[in-house]
Amino acid sequence: KADEESFTYDFTVNVPSHHKLGPAIFTIEMDGVLVPEDQFTIHVPFNARHCWKYPRGRGCASGQIGMTDDDPETQSVWKGISAGTKVFSITTTKKVSQMAIKYKNPEHVPGWLIEENGVEILKETANRGRSMRPDPVTYTYDFPKADEESFTYDFTVNVPSHHKLGPAIFTIEMDGVLVPEDQFTIHVPFNARHCWKYPRGRGCASGQIGMTDDDPETQSVWKGISAGTKVFSITTTKKVSQMAIKYKNPEHVPGWLIEENGVEILKETANRGRSMRPDPVTYTYDFPKADEESF
Repeated sequence: KADEESFTYDFTVNVPSHHKLGPAIFTIEMDGVLVPEDQFTIHVPFNARHCWKYPRGRGCASGQIGMTDDDPETQSVWKGISAGTKVFSITTTKKVSQMAIKYKNPEHVPGWLIEENGVEILKETANRGRSMRPDPVTYTYDFPKADEESFTYDFTVNVPSHHKLGPAIFTIEMDGVLVPEDQFTIHVPFNARHCWKYPRGRGCASGQIGMTDDDPETQSVWKGISAGTKVFSITTTKKVSQMAIKYKNPEHVPGWLIEENGVEILKETANRGRSMRPDPVTYTYDFPKADEESF
């Protein structure tokens, strides 16, 4: 009908499954309801198994598609799916807050990029590992709720920092509040320092990430980041008017392109120069306010 909303959820492999056979999917549920066959669009044909009946494979009818039928014990399997491949989509008239996907086992599960009407709502930076147990296994994927807005701020290097080590970041605050770890998505792994404790580097625990922890004296550092590289994103349910980023010093600070939900809101045409002072240094980034219009 003309007044019905439509929500399309695109599933793109961000990190391939550990096993070459994958994804291997039995069922998908949206908010507890099995997705019917007519709501699927399969972009990549099944190239390993159209239908495989648990536990030994026998029992599928001719033409049966395990993933889209109403039998929870049949699965469909792809193989050799590379990163960046949009595999399938689901279209519904209701916004979804959670999907539950039943897979063969963890080694057949990729890390997904999931988009709702073309906007990223979930991005995994790892697959589910190499384990063969549990078999089968179900993973849930939580999305922003229908009454929540979601704002994703992408940070892309527009002008590299003067020093090859950079960005070098201690903390990021949104409107005066420290960004918690679970709101970060790191697109480029830290390739210089995961954690460096001011002023001499000692004091980080194993596995600690300086930029995303709650210690204002620890930093994370990249090196050799070229122009055009999206380094990290921050996702929140509130529109942000200002971010404050604490860096090592000016020579480690790039010129940023910052986008909000894919729309440019700030673009710097220069880095912060070659100075080593102040050390550390904080720069603020002001964005259009929620009630401001631009003509």
